[in-house]
Amino acid sequence: VKYERSVIVILANNIRRRIFKDYINRTPNSFHSDQQASLIAKISYHLPLVSMGVSNTFFSFWRWLIYLVIVLVISLVSGFNVWALMLFFIVISGVLLVASCFVARFYISQEVTFYSRIIKEVDFNASNLEFVKLFNQEDAVLNKFDKLVWFDSFFRVKRDVLLRIGFKVVFALLIVVSLLS
Repeated sequence: VKYERSVIVILANNIRRRIFKDYINRTPNSFHSDQQASLIAKISYHLPLVSMGVSNTFFSFWRWLIYLVIVLVISLVSGFNVWALMLFFIVISGVLLVASCFVARFYISQEVTFYSRIIKEVDFNASNLEFVKLFNQEDAVLNKFDKLVWFDSFFRVKRDVLLRIGFKVVFALLIVVSLLS
């Protein structure tokens, strides 16, 4: 696990450096405050999220494959019906895959969108604070911020509920498998 995380962190840091290098090597007349906000969102939030996703999918797939081989070896050694166990293992993995794709598509992606919009909005308004004050836009800025935070919180709660239910389903499946064997 330590080596997995180390590889992912090194990869993320290299990508983070490249993104920042590309940003600072541009011509000065191409700088815009919305691009600065986007840069901050990419470096501080999107990249760690992508590295977590790569870690959880790539390395989890290899772990799953190792578990499948172990189950096959144990079932061959013990004389248990390999095909029934393998079929059960693959069906449960497929159900978990579909459930996690559903959660990622409808909840985690929405949470990412709102969280990065909050970062961009805060950076944009903090960079243009003189404009906000000059035209008395404090209430409008705060109202937009409150709406983004509310939507972000809504999707975070949904995601946490689904993830906790997922752990309980996996635990229940482990109990069923242990009772059947």
